Amino acid sequence: MRAGARSGAARSWPRAASAVARMAAVGGLALAGCGDDASAPDGEAPMMALELALEIGSVDGAEEFVFAALETVRPIDGGAVLVSDGGNTRISIYEADGAFRTSFGSEGEGPGEFGNLARVYAHGPDSILASERFEDRLTFFSLDGEVGRTSTASEVSGDETFKLDSWFHGRYWVEGALTDAERASVRDLLDRLASPPMTWPGYRRVAAADDGSIWIAEPRGATTTAWTNVDEEGAARATVEIPHAFRPTHWGADSVWGVWTGESDLHFARVYALRASGGTAATPGWLARGGVRTDGAEADAAPDDTPNEAPTEADVLDLVRPVIRAMASAQEIHYSSAMSYTSDIADLEDLEVPASLHVDVPLGDPRGWIGIFVHRDTDRACALGYGFSMPPGWIPGQMSCAPTAPGY
Repeated sequence: MRAGARSGAARSWPRAASAVARMAAVGGLALAGCGDDASAPDGEAPMMALELALEIGSVDGAEEFVFAALETVRPIDGGAVLVSDGGNTRISIYEADGAFRTSFGSEGEGPGEFGNLARVYAHGPDSILASERFEDRLTFFSLDGEVGRTSTASEVSGDETFKLDSWFHGRYWVEGALTDAERASVRDLLDRLASPPMTWPGYRRVAAADDGSIWIAEPRGATTTAWTNVDEEGAARATVEIPHAFRPTHWGADSVWGVWTGESDLHFARVYALRASGGTAATPGWLARGGVRTDGAEADAAPDDTPNEAPTEADVLDLVRPVIRAMASAQEIHYSSAMSYTSDIADLEDLEVPASLHVDVPLGDPRGWIGIFVHRDTDRACALGYGFSMPPGWIPGQMSCAPTAPGY
């Protein structure tokens, strides 16, 4: 029986859980298995394995352990677990072993209340920030739930387009790094990579980690997505396969925290320790200088009919607009029969996409969908979201594009 599935609200695996608590308390350690004793051939990186350390959640247990729509799972306060549940409009804190500590927040318009609670963020050692999905407002709370001042999300991030921590930089979709100062180091690292992802499909998801490194996701596989850890020097130092049922919301130095979607779309908070598996994985081709793998294999390339001249912004919009309309219609048709939007573009019948345009649907579930659009000759990605599953800070139905980035 999966931990917390029917009875019991939280279950920890003692060795791994204590390791995760220690990592949070001391501020992070080197990636396990990625030190001097874990060498890999040129062009490869150590392969990591996920070791389940903690699961919090229940199907029909106590109210504080039943989640409706988890937005955030992350460490705070020396190893405690901070959770935001948008479905229940509730912020909760659990001890490092999963025991319930406190919860606060409710639906409404007054102090400490939310119309649509979204992500929460650590703010120093003794307070947190809480965001709302469709409002440019952040609320400060103490760890005891006492309401402090409010601020605008755009004031904290310094970004009017991507107000919270889902933002674009060139062809990178970055998760994490809320403030402009935090984003600066991520932007700098991305700009210093040997080559940007100009190869097909043309954009990559990035997650900022506690230790100053970043994790970069390759296109989804059949059941998992490969994430590669890149250090501050731009070198790939580890790879891990993340199952589609698990959505990372925070990367520690030796751990990953996030949301596990179980049967009937029920949510559980999970913490995994990252452990060396003993194997290695090839470094993604586009990360190698010149777009060629260091083992000599060609990087994935765009089709041969790639236009030679970069299109204007007007040209790209002319291509994208009819595709957006067709995708929205196809998603609604799919929803009418499946009661869910889809992340598989193959499910969107009769959707025609021009050869020069790459379209991806990284998220589609009962609550909404996201579309990413990249013309193969442009230096940036654009996104459009619909519904409640789109990242907080994005405006539903509005196309948002990355600023032009150097190095392309």
